Amino acid sequence: MAKELTEKPEPTSSPSEKPEETSADKLFKTAFGLFLRNLVELVRPKLAARLDLDHADLQATELYADFRKQGLREPDVVAKVKTLDGEDRLVVVHVDVEGRFGQAMDERMMEYGLHLVLKEKKPVVSIAVFLSGGKQSLEVREVVWQGEKWVTLRFYYLAFAWGRAWQRTT
Repeated sequence: MAKELTEKPEPTSSPSEKPEETSADKLFKTAFGLFLRNLVELVRPKLAARLDLDHADLQATELYADFRKQGLREPDVVAKVKTLDGEDRLVVVHVDVEGRFGQAMDERMMEYGLHLVLKEKKPVVSIAVFLSGGKQSLEVREVVWQGEKWVTLRFYYLAFAWGRAWQRTT
């Protein structure tokens, strides 16, 4: 029997459930976790040279509340990495994989980054990997929340268009 148009659709998951993952999602999360050094060297060689990526401590990702959508979010790859400058400092490297480039990713990357900064109290390097789309192979994206006369928040992340990078080299 067909549902009435006035009925609300049943939610696909409750706010306490983990979002569904496809096998492709799992594959890319695993790959970027294993090849974190290669990814960071590819998108930011100078940064990679300052980090001890061979001993990156991959973290079990943590769900956090997405208040606007009343659900949960989970970053794809989070690693704690020591610097090579001799000081015992940590940098959190956050990688998120997305099928296609889209403006909605700006806000999501900012939310992930802010969550990690508040939780870890450490600098966070955020990298979004787009499997297709994007204007150029690599760009620094800026997300600004602005009031009438002042900027409330400014966040930057690296947007890496995987497909575009390989188009240039072949």
